[in-house]
Order: sequence, then C-alpha cells, then structure tokens
Amino acid sequence: MSKSKLCPYRRHCLSAGTCETCDFEKTFVNLHTKLQKQKAKNKLLQEENDRLRERIDTLTNPNF
Repeated sequence: MSKSKLCPYRRHCLSAGTCETCDFEKTFVNLHTKLQKQKAKNKLLQEENDRLRERIDTLTNPNF
C-alpha cells in the first residue's frame, strides 16, 4: 500500500501503508473532493456570468 498523496503528513507518517484507516487521510480526501466540486461549480458560474454579461452589453447598447 502507498501513502496518500493528499495528506500533508505523508512524509512524517508513522503508520505508512494504513492510509485507508487514517482519519487525516479521510479528512483530506473529503476536503479535496469538496474543493474539486467547488472549482467545477465556480467554472460553470463564471461561464454563465460571461454569457449574461454579453447579453447585458447588447441590451444597454444605445443602437438596440
């Protein structure tokens, strides 16, 4: 078994190879998953914001 790449304590871990049962590893995996979901959601919202910004620029154009 290998050490978790997400855990900041992986270089100093005394129980190497038992990352599946380590509370730190579980916590960091959960936080990493949450962060990835938030980044994906942020990207979608940014794209929607850009589309809406283009629409509002069209509507505020005096030649509209």
